[in-house]
Amino acid sequence: MIQIITNIQKNRLTYTLNFIFIEVLGVDYSIIDTLDSKVEFNGPCINYGIDNMDSNQIFIPSQGLLNQSGITNCTETINALAKNILTSIEKREIFTDDIFSLIFFLISRYEEYLPHEADQLGRYQAKNSLSYQLQILNRAIVDECILNLKNNISEKYPTYVFPNKKKFAIHSTIDIDQVWAYAYKGFRNIGGGIKDLIKGDLFSFKRRLSSFNNYNNDPFNTYELIESLHKKHQIKPNYFVLFASKTSTYDKNHDISETNFQIKIKALAEKYAVGIHPSFRSNEDPNVLSSEIKNFNNLLKTKITTSRQHFIKLELPTTYRNLILNGIKEDYSMGYPEENGYRAGTGHNFYWYDLINECVTDLIIHPFQLMDVTLKNYKKLSASQAKTEIGRFIKYAKEIDAPLCVIWHNSSLDEGGIWRGWTDVYESILCGGQEMGE
Repeated sequence: MIQIITNIQKNRLTYTLNFIFIEVLGVDYSIIDTLDSKVEFNGPCINYGIDNMDSNQIFIPSQGLLNQSGITNCTETINALAKNILTSIEKREIFTDDIFSLIFFLISRYEEYLPHEADQLGRYQAKNSLSYQLQILNRAIVDECILNLKNNISEKYPTYVFPNKKKFAIHSTIDIDQVWAYAYKGFRNIGGGIKDLIKGDLFSFKRRLSSFNNYNNDPFNTYELIESLHKKHQIKPNYFVLFASKTSTYDKNHDISETNFQIKIKALAEKYAVGIHPSFRSNEDPNVLSSEIKNFNNLLKTKITTSRQHFIKLELPTTYRNLILNGIKEDYSMGYPEENGYRAGTGHNFYWYDLINECVTDLIIHPFQLMDVTLKNYKKLSASQAKTEIGRFIKYAKEIDAPLCVIWHNSSLDEGGIWRGWTDVYESILCGGQEMGE
């Protein structure tokens, strides 16, 4: 048990403490009001924001963010706070600044509620974030704060023993935007073939024709490969399937009533954890989201409770509120499409805090750190360069003992097209996880 002495009684504080001590460190804690501070206690004691410090306590000053309600532009204050905390971490010193406020700011995604310039798809951009501006997006600064606090506690209270449970693991997630590139698309396939010929794209036309004759030849039919790779490295993937009832510029899945499409999705769900990939269009109309989830539930004859936004189209608080209203319990969209790294400053799962309503929700957020499209299309890395980048992330995740979550697509394992050589990149992730777990 760890004792926290404070006169702050806000949801923000208990939310932050629950994440630090229960979710990450795996220990119990209690909050003692200043009036009860004389209660005899022999374990670790943290004095949060009370000036009359006892020398036997660890003192963490309060910056004030956790004692507030509502949203104010505190960017400059948090920026200065983060710089001081980074210095303490690098020097492995006892914290003299409010790490609790910094952690809350990052995992609540406070900055995403402040005025900002969205990208062309209406998404919050990495470049707007504190972590990007401080050039620490590739670091889980929240997890580093917690590790440093853990070390501070161990040094001051050497008889106190933390649980020794390993948290590092590779979490593989597969997005299926299109089950097949060409197979079972009916008239759309014929129209696509005509466009191939008009453009003189004989390569695509031949692949389309081959897939039309035999779906096994379809370039996106990589499911046996995915299964063999995961069995080899003993990692179970999570799948997220686009199930839009209406195709659009950004939503190009099969007709959801197509028999073979349905058979394939049901077969995947029999073996693996399958969640929904809400369409891009669903962000514009909550009724579309409700319809997609209802249709998906009806197909699988179960209640789907996990999701990841198509194109990582995440807008707070709207997206998460809509997901909750439709029965989603866990979401995997917390990351940037254009940058690898730690959008919320952590590799650990956490509950979403509704900053407008000032309350903790039951929605569990699974942050991701790496994505195939980010590596190849946004960062323009070669397969070899991507493996080097991935190696750095795996090494770092082990050092801070945090999970590493990656997004790959079935289409990115198409060795006959533009993703040639990237199957080996993906396997380097799975292999790295196996090696690091030994």
